[in-house]
Amino acid sequence: MTRYCTIQPMDARKRVLVVDDEPDILRVASTILGLAGYDVTTTTSGEEALLLAQSNKPDVMLLDLLMQPLTGFDVLDKLRVFSQAATDFFPPTRP
Repeated sequence: MTRYCTIQPMDARKRVLVVDDEPDILRVASTILGLAGYDVTTTTSGEEALLLAQSNKPDVMLLDLLMQPLTGFDVLDKLRVFSQAATDFFPPTRP
């Protein structure tokens, strides 16, 4: 099955926030998602991720759970204070 990537008009693009403390992972994720037509914002900081999530209201957040000093689990706990967004884990179990 062949899949094609279509670029949507700028106002219809879905927003993705990618949070990881590894710059190389951010660069790869940003490039792939950007080429797929998403509006991508990246950060290496859990604290900044919370600010961006509140101000930008992304459609999806890809979050590294093992960051320091604020872990991805900490970010999720704080995010739930002001957001009703659904959360899911990959892998689907919390350590």
